[in-house]
Amino acid sequence: MINQEVIVNQHLEEQVMLEHPDFPLGRFIDQLDYFVDGSFLCHWHTNFELAIILEGSVEYILDQQPFSLEKGMGLFINSQTMHSARQLIPGSVIFNISFPPSLFNTVLATSLYQKYFNPLSLRKISGQMISGDTAEGREILEAFWHIHEADPEEFTYELTCMENILHIWRNLLFLINQSEPEIYTYNDMLREQRMHRMIEFIQTHIDAPLTVEDISAAANISRSECFRCFSLFGQTTPMEYTNRYRLQCAAQKLAHSNERISDICFSCGFSSISYFGKSFHKAYGVTPSAYRKHPPGA
Repeated sequence: MINQEVIVNQHLEEQVMLEHPDFPLGRFIDQLDYFVDGSFLCHWHTNFELAIILEGSVEYILDQQPFSLEKGMGLFINSQTMHSARQLIPGSVIFNISFPPSLFNTVLATSLYQKYFNPLSLRKISGQMISGDTAEGREILEAFWHIHEADPEEFTYELTCMENILHIWRNLLFLINQSEPEIYTYNDMLREQRMHRMIEFIQTHIDAPLTVEDISAAANISRSECFRCFSLFGQTTPMEYTNRYRLQCAAQKLAHSNERISDICFSCGFSSISYFGKSFHKAYGVTPSAYRKHPPGA
């Protein structure tokens, strides 16, 4: 499955589509040329996520911590970690695996699940870089490719994925336990909570005119702290995030609904059809009507 943009709900949580509803493991590819500015907005999910760079170079921001990945490198993104990414080289492509912690609860005894897979039992980390410089990293990347190549139509597809996920997880836990603990302060936690509140406010008021004062008031903070939160978590400003999210919502509606373009324009918070058309063309390189006829990845 190829993503056009990361789809999130009003709580900033990514919505993951599954190939098999009864097997909660999602596989998808992010071709970052299809994303506005070659990047995706900060978001989170309760799932664990594993990403490997198929082409190019990508910088992730996980809970304010930067990770630069080259082709062939991977990254573990922990459950509920706020993260964003941008391509450093045009044409960058990411292969992602996403699965809930409960995936393991169905095949392991409760005590083993609590010890190895419960997010609350894991040491507080935002993520873990994976490279071929260590034996464990090479094992993880090889298992990653086995999942990438797995055929969903094969009789043992689910078992193949589970076998490789467990192999990845064993080596990943070793790498995590060998790494230096992250310093996560009370202020870090507070800013993360503020970011959640502000972006939830933006997403639930997307059809209304918004100012920085409106956004900062949603988290009961000053303008300067509002700008600081968006810079730390998303490398953007409050209004840049708002406009990008408006365009993202419009692109999703153009690709997946029959709403009139004028209705999409106003429901996504644009004050005029002319301004919407210019903004959309600047971001996506085509007009809204052309995008509707030929959405990326279709």
